[in-house]
Amino acid sequence: MPKPFARQLQFRDGLILALLSLWPIRRRSMAALTVTSHLIRSGATLTINLHAEDTKSGRSDSFIVPAKLAPHLAHYLDCGRPRLARCQASDTLWISQRGKALTADAIYQVVRRLTQQSFAEPMSMHDFRRAAATSLAIEAPDKIGLATGLLQHTRADTTGRHYNLAGCAGASRRFKQALSKRKGCSIQNHDRSVKHENT
Repeated sequence: MPKPFARQLQFRDGLILALLSLWPIRRRSMAALTVTSHLIRSGATLTINLHAEDTKSGRSDSFIVPAKLAPHLAHYLDCGRPRLARCQASDTLWISQRGKALTADAIYQVVRRLTQQSFAEPMSMHDFRRAAATSLAIEAPDKIGLATGLLQHTRADTTGRHYNLAGCAGASRRFKQALSKRKGCSIQNHDRSVKHENT
């Protein structure tokens, strides 16, 4: 593969991961994105619209790309994507190394490969969705209701039951604190016994 394509593929993959970390949509929705039907450019502002048929819940959604990420997406649209497409007529946002549409399964594999490289543990796209709900519950518990909309769920109990792991995280943290406290007591008792033996 020519080096320019390798660089553009790396840029595309990083962009997918960055977008997913901010807007954890499902793989089918990510693969469905097209340039003409889903993206709106207004000056430096980029908005991505999901249509009802693109989501599992059957509800449309809209995402304004943050200012820090928008220039990178614009660069991909103007430079990277046309280069990958190699003059082939394709409206899909994410282009494969063969110049075709990147499939939902291929996007899934990109995410797993990149997270494996970065964190030594592969993450699925659902892991990003769980992380979003859990982070919201931990960092802004008064706004946990936003997670239902963020994940395009129709019911709040679905979000709480399958995606919000804040309770588990809290339990794990308390367990670790208890272990540390117990370990500290054990060390103190050991020090006392050693001191007693030496006197």
